[in-house]
Amino acid sequence: MNRKTFFDSIRARYPRGLSVEQVMRIAAILDGLEARKVPLKHAAYILGTAHHETGAFVYMREIWGPTPVQLRYE
Repeated sequence: MNRKTFFDSIRARYPRGLSVEQVMRIAAILDGLEARKVPLKHAAYILGTAHHETGAFVYMREIWGPTPVQLRYE
């Protein structure tokens, strides 16, 4: 995958731009996906899930709770 093309294509989705930390986090995920030769449709799902679960790659740990729902994870 051409990383420059990839990041150029997603930057439009981030009106405030991407921070260095966001780029590093996305790159780390891409590294893992490429190392494991994850198919493109699965990689898209994984990136979409990571984007949602981390507040657009901003948060790297839970910032809410523990709520009753979170406590049930254990």
